[in-house]
Amino acid sequence: MKVNYLFLFLFFLFLGSFIFMIFFNSKEDYLIIDKNKVKVIDGDTFKYNGKTFRIVGIDTPEKGKQKSYILKKFGFKNESCLRHYAFLAKEELEKIIKSSKELKVKIIGKDPYGRYLVILYADNKDISEILVKKGYAFLFEKSPYHKNYLDELYYAKSNKLGVWSCS
Repeated sequence: MKVNYLFLFLFFLFLGSFIFMIFFNSKEDYLIIDKNKVKVIDGDTFKYNGKTFRIVGIDTPEKGKQKSYILKKFGFKNESCLRHYAFLAKEELEKIIKSSKELKVKIIGKDPYGRYLVILYADNKDISEILVKKGYAFLFEKSPYHKNYLDELYYAKSNKLGVWSCS
């Protein structure tokens, strides 16, 4: 008899834990951040409360020398055009952040440089979608999140927006 009670106890304990996980851990965790404390570093990186955050799934042009894989993959020859869009990408990110009512991040993890990898939302809109669709960002294919923005990339490329006007 004691074995049956122990079995029932463990069964209901497991069942209760399972139900708790489904209802309370299935919600995604977001961190609401104060837009007035955000310092944009470039089009895909910002600082907040002394920590560095890197937006996942995208890559924006560099202010200096461009990454060789970007030049090779897309056949860009005009680096000065890409540098111009590095500044515009940063300005666009700043503009989106300043004009938002609510800014939040979903933290995915950390990269080898100690930066927090995040999806950044302004008023519940994924900022990466905006940057890619306007042609301010490439897809960072080493990240599994890049696939979220394929439609926006197609739109920007086919309309020669942003960096896609440089080719």
